[in-house]
This record gives sequence, C-alpha cells and structure tokens, in this order.
Amino acid sequence: MEGCETGQGARGRNARGRARRHQCAQGAAAPGAAVLDHAAPRRPWPAARCGLAGLGIPACPARHGAGARAAALHEDRRDQRRGRSLTAVAFDTHSHLQDRKIRDDFRGVIERAEAAGVAGIALCGYDGPSNELALSLAANEPGVFPTVGFHPHEADEVSQAMLADLETLATLPEVVAVGEIGLDFYRGLAEEANQRRLIDAQLAIALRVGKPVSVHSRGAEDAAREHLAPYAEAARTAGLEIPGVMHCFGGSLEQAMSYVELGFMVSIAGPVTYPKNDDARRLAAGLPARSLVIETDSPYLPPQAMRGKLNEPALILHTAQAVAAARGESLESLLSLTTANAERLFRVRVPARAGAV
Repeated sequence: MEGCETGQGARGRNARGRARRHQCAQGAAAPGAAVLDHAAPRRPWPAARCGLAGLGIPACPARHGAGARAAALHEDRRDQRRGRSLTAVAFDTHSHLQDRKIRDDFRGVIERAEAAGVAGIALCGYDGPSNELALSLAANEPGVFPTVGFHPHEADEVSQAMLADLETLATLPEVVAVGEIGLDFYRGLAEEANQRRLIDAQLAIALRVGKPVSVHSRGAEDAAREHLAPYAEAARTAGLEIPGVMHCFGGSLEQAMSYVELGFMVSIAGPVTYPKNDDARRLAAGLPARSLVIETDSPYLPPQAMRGKLNEPALILHTAQAVAAARGESLESLLSLTTANAERLFRVRVPARAGAV
C-alpha cells in the first residue's frame, strides 16, 4: 500500500537540522457531553512568546498555487442535477498550519478555507514550540481548534518537565485533544523504547484531562494497539465517548477495524486521491459511517491535483470527493457525515457559515 508516503524527505525542524516529524502512513455530540463554546472569546495567547509578531497578513493566494484551485472547487460544489448549492461544510481533523512553510500566510489560508466551505480545522501540535503556536494561531479563529502533544520523533528528547508543561496546556478549555502522539517505526528517528514510554505518558495525560487523542501510527499500526487498547478501556470507564482518532491511517481495513472496535475514529487524508492508492480507497469504502473523518495534514500530503505544492485545508475537498466516490455517496452526504463525526470526536460545534458550501 502506498499509504501516506509522498516521496518527500525528512524535514528540518530546529537549528541542529534534526529530521522533522512524520509523514503519516453521525450525528451530533452525545447527550450530556461537554461541548466547547467556540463563539465565546478565547483567552489571548501571547504572540511574542511564539514568535508570531507580524503573522496573519494575507498573502497572494497564488503563493501556494491553491487560490484558484480553491475557487474552482467552490464552483464544483454545486449539484448540477438538482440545480442547487450544497449545504454541508467540511472539517479538517488534522493540520499543522503553524509549520514555518505555511504560517506566514495563515490569514490567507484561513480565508481560502472559509471560501471553500471548510468550517472546522484541528490545528495539531507536535513539539513544545508548535503546541504554543497552535494555541496562539487559534486564539482569534472560532473555527480553528488547537491540540497539543509530542510526536513520536521527539521521544528521545522529551523530559518530565516538558510533559508537565504539556499537561498544563492540555487542561486549557480551548484545547480539544492531546496530539499528535503515537509511534513511528517507519523512519526510526527515535528509540522504540522511548517512543513507547512517551505514548504511554501522553495517554495518561489524556485520561487525566478527559480529552481524546490524535494518533500517528506509521509503520506501527499493530504495535500502537498494544498501548491504545488499555487506554480506550480506561477512557470508556471514565465516560469519554470517543477515545481518539487514528490520524492519516495507513494500515489495512482489517487493522483499522481493530481500532474502530476500540471506539476510535479513522481519518482519511490526501493519498486517497493518488491513482495507484487503491488500498486507501478500499479503506475509505469499508469504514463504518460512524467512524470516518477526513483531514489534510497540511502543509504535507497534498492531493493528486496539487502534488508538489503545499497542502492547505481548502484542498480537503479533493479528499472528500475521492472518499465520497469510493463509498458511492454524494459529496454533500459525505461532508455532512464527516463534519458531524468530527464534532463528536472533539466535542465542539463548528461556527455557522453564511451560504455555506
């Protein structure tokens, strides 16, 4: 299976040039579940602390080659047979808009996403600085929901003090999940034992703060279950309806179903659009409706039509169209389903959009 491999190499993340993190391999919220009020003002997160001064200035949409593409997709979101616009909106359950490749155009990215009908975006942290950036960037964006965590590639360097800081952030009401966490045995950028210790520590944090997890499992689709099965049981006992999501899942349908049995959702990303990736389309077709969500993993894993370009949330419609086709559903039905699932997963409501999609 081609999975989530896109042919991009390791990416520099810090001054020492360490290989960057990964490449990844119905209904409303339950009655009684806490739902965050994201229409309420959020606690300001100090931009200077995260090096964000000057960010958020709209850039030319052509910078990433996505502006025209997003506009074209918006036109495609018309049901020509019935002569009406679609009414559903999209929810991107995994992105890294704080990544230096894309964050200077954050405002432009958000505007293009809104124009394309994307009403919800999960902005996922993967190390200390990116966790704070996720909070800062999301602070004034009611449709952007931050998550915090340490990617498995960080496992050799994460200290107890860093985990304590992570738990402090994870308790914040605006944080909707602990992640990106997990195991990555594909690249081997951190010792396996350290990765296993780190995922267990973060699963414990998720249980203490009562929030779901966003899990990376590249090359470790079976191994991750060893850690997630006991966590899912504990989460269920604690009253957490959905323990988490398998982000950009690159395993088989059989492996995915083993996580669905634990209560996890499974997220499909851009590689489902790649012509040779029949396995991803079989996975998308076979997942139960209640367990399916979609994502971009921006700025990585662009859809086939944008290979070689930076990915962004507006382009999630490519993935949605491919998944809808694989499942024999309309685009509107697929978007309604996956957005409702994402709202249940993160226990949020996406903001209303005038003339949505």
